[in-house]
Amino acid sequence: METPRLMDLIRRLRYHEPDVGAQIDDDGTARIVWRHDYVGHPLTLLTTEQDLAAAVTAMGEGCRDALWPENSIEEAGLNLLLVHVDEVVASRDTSAPLRVNREGLVWPEPTRVTDLPAGPTHLEWVANLAAEDDDN
Repeated sequence: METPRLMDLIRRLRYHEPDVGAQIDDDGTARIVWRHDYVGHPLTLLTTEQDLAAAVTAMGEGCRDALWPENSIEEAGLNLLLVHVDEVVASRDTSAPLRVNREGLVWPEPTRVTDLPAGPTHLEWVANLAAEDDDN
């Protein structure tokens, strides 16, 4: 089975992380594994060629004209899917595999505040840097 959408996704992930691993079965089922700078464990994404193709087409039809008018519908959909992956990595528990179905990325439950590591928030951290700059 040909897997052009899976190959596009893997190529785009490898642009930022060259060590992306992918296992694609004969039926188009894929397991993609990579590391992200903000996560201490490998990320895993599960999908199929059919689901990914349907998702990027549906997502692209909804966003291309507004966000990426110079791109094809499929390219715009893949762009938006990758934005969603980045948002999930930044805000959700990614210890279980991520999944892409025919509608797009299936978002895991939000990370509870009690699950976040202790330390200053981003705003406190930025405020502290600004205060240090004022002292210099």
